[in-house]
Amino acid sequence: MVLGKQSIPFAFRAAFACTMAVLTLISSSRSLAGVLAESDIGISSAKDHDRVEIRLGESAVVRVVDEVAEYKRFFIDLYSTEPGFPDRVIPLRNGILRGLQTIAYPDSKVLRIIFHTTGSVPFRVADAETAVPFPATSVSDTGFARLRPTSRHLVVDVSRGGYPLPDLKPVGLRPLRPGGGAKRLVILDPGHGGADPGAKSIVTFGGRKLEEKDVVLSVAREVYRLLNKSPVVTAVMTRDDDREMSLEDRVAFAEKTDGDLFVSIHANSTKYHGRRDARGIEFYYLGETSDPALRQLEMAENLVDRSSLNKSESEHWDLIWKNMVKDNLDMQRPYGLQVANLVNEVFTQDVYFKSYNRGVKSARFRVLMNPVMPSVLVEIGYLDHPREVRNLAQPAFQQRIAKLIANGILEYFSQLDSELEFYQYEMN
Repeated sequence: MVLGKQSIPFAFRAAFACTMAVLTLISSSRSLAGVLAESDIGISSAKDHDRVEIRLGESAVVRVVDEVAEYKRFFIDLYSTEPGFPDRVIPLRNGILRGLQTIAYPDSKVLRIIFHTTGSVPFRVADAETAVPFPATSVSDTGFARLRPTSRHLVVDVSRGGYPLPDLKPVGLRPLRPGGGAKRLVILDPGHGGADPGAKSIVTFGGRKLEEKDVVLSVAREVYRLLNKSPVVTAVMTRDDDREMSLEDRVAFAEKTDGDLFVSIHANSTKYHGRRDARGIEFYYLGETSDPALRQLEMAENLVDRSSLNKSESEHWDLIWKNMVKDNLDMQRPYGLQVANLVNEVFTQDVYFKSYNRGVKSARFRVLMNPVMPSVLVEIGYLDHPREVRNLAQPAFQQRIAKLIANGILEYFSQLDSELEFYQYEMN
């Protein structure tokens, strides 16, 4: 849905107009200065300090925008510059930066590099040759357009110790690559919990109905066990008991933990799909959907947090959602799709899930909206399908699902990092 002008506060419209004016002023007067290659970005770290160096073939106009206080991030716009690689999110660990994010705006000839921080930490962007820092402005500041500072070699320092900088022992630049570290870190998220049972079975087992929160916790625990047997993977869980967690808590956990992959595990219900005979596995990555049934599922999965908002807070949330979700969608789409496709391929090798496979789809699930790692949501089956629910109630079938999920994750990592060996588990 496109927002009408009257629904956007004047301050926001003014800020947006100022930003577009700057883009037009800078980009319209210059041709492309050059292409930024992946090897032109280097990262080094020391205690309480991260450094990122960006080398450009030609001088480019540089703008630094400070959004640390509001969104725990700042970004650099490089005008008349395009990337030599697709937009991406690069999670970082063992430092102050949580990740880097690149977004190209071809129409404006602008490359944006976003630095996601662990909190309100000081940062400085300077020209490497002159050591002169660039002023950090707000997104609505028009003064930048008059200055038009340029550089061909930027040094970005983020330090908990503040400035002036302490002595920084060089650790050497390393090529930019996803993840980093000796092991891959997976965050497993069993859906629902506590007073929120999720979907329920239509038949009883031992005198009670099967609840989604229990089934997905059992599957997640087995995936956790299998992944942690690998010498090159570590798994953690958002919850390991019957506790209730809000969607915001789950996203905050993911961002704080700084994983390489977020996998949310759920069980399905036919009432969201318009077919009472629906059954099988489904995979979701973050993206738009035009399917009315999936819109209902989105609302159901995203409803928990919204129910606690008053009217004013709800309107504020809507505005944030509609104006900030696009970057998340654009960044997550290719990575989430890649993970979902690979895990789906593993499931199609199983006899049951080859027959009952509902494929890969996109939806705007709040739990998938973290800006620092690929995220997928797995719907392991339908609790209100009379035959499938009997499978889902069996521990052996739950373990079978868990092994397939684990193998799909390992397959994704094996393609991501050829330097490490990821062994998959044999299916019985």
